[in-house]
Amino acid sequence: MKIIICKYCKQEKTKYNREGDLFCNQLCYMEWKRQNPNKKAYKNKILINGYYYIYMPAHPNAIQGKRYVAEHRLVGESKLGRYLKENEIVHHINGIKTDNHKDNIIVMLKNQHDSDNAINKRRSKNGKFAKDFEI
Repeated sequence: MKIIICKYCKQEKTKYNREGDLFCNQLCYMEWKRQNPNKKAYKNKILINGYYYIYMPAHPNAIQGKRYVAEHRLVGESKLGRYLKENEIVHHINGIKTDNHKDNIIVMLKNQHDSDNAINKRRSKNGKFAKDFEI
C-alpha cells in the first residue's frame, strides 16, 4: 500500500502498489484531462464534411468533444463582434464551403436560410428536390 496526493483534487489517498500514482480515481483523472488536453494530439485545422474546423477547445460552441469550431462560424462571429446564437446560420455566398473570406460570408437566421434554399432548388418531375435533372 502507498499514500498518494491526487494531482487534481489534492487529497491524500491510500492505493495499492499496482495502481497509478497521480490521481485518486478515474473521475479526477478525466476532469484533469479535460482541463489539460494533449495539444500535440490534435491538428490546428481539419476538414469535416467539406468545412474547415479550427482547434479551439475554449470556445463555447466547440464540437467534436468540445475541441473544434467551424472556421466559417468564427468568421461570422468576428463580423458580428459576438458569438452566434442557436438560430443563426453562416452562409457562403458563392456556395464554396472552403471559401471563408469575410466578403463571402453572411450571417442569417435559420428559417431565412432554409426558405432561400427552398426557393433556389428545383424539383424533378416526381416533385422531389434534385440538383441536376431534365425538366
